[in-house]
Amino acid sequence: MYEKCRYESHGLKVYMTRTSDTYGNGLGDESLLRLQRRAYEMGYYGVVSKIVYSNHHNAGGNSNYMGYEILLPGYLTLDELTNELNIVSKFNNIYPLKESHVRFYARDYDTERIYSKLDGSVYTFKDNYAVNRIPYKLFNVKSIIFENSYLSNKDDFNWYWKDKNWIKVSEAKIEVYVNSLGVTYNSDNSSCL
Repeated sequence: MYEKCRYESHGLKVYMTRTSDTYGNGLGDESLLRLQRRAYEMGYYGVVSKIVYSNHHNAGGNSNYMGYEILLPGYLTLDELTNELNIVSKFNNIYPLKESHVRFYARDYDTERIYSKLDGSVYTFKDNYAVNRIPYKLFNVKSIIFENSYLSNKDDFNWYWKDKNWIKVSEAKIEVYVNSLGVTYNSDNSSCL
């Protein structure tokens, strides 16, 4: 909701698939999994959008993991990832990263193997994540997943939520995407807090 407010404060129009802590309605056949239906919705509305992304918060079995991950479609080239690489640069200056694992990657549906996208390698495998795969395959829409923190890591949770660093994380995305649209970024977020 904060990011929606901030984009709108720059004069941009925003559509959200959900505005509460629910799965939302989604589009598509009722027999589809909710995540697949949300991916259909992102593709459908993404056709007329300039930017499409999904915010998530990780929770995993390894409580040592912390920080962000950006999950990308395998087909994207380095030129198509300019904004996201700029966000990575900003994230690396914000997050207190202590452990090392791949943070900017695509995942193969069949093998579940992770492939780094930092060098711009293009992959032809079927993307693991419906939110990456379905908008592209059915609607030719680029969709990114941002995992903004590991809620299963107590220190990460405290840093992100209690210390309100989620604002810095959101602002990094907003600044890059707003500027990429040719709109002048305004750092005054007081109307959205």
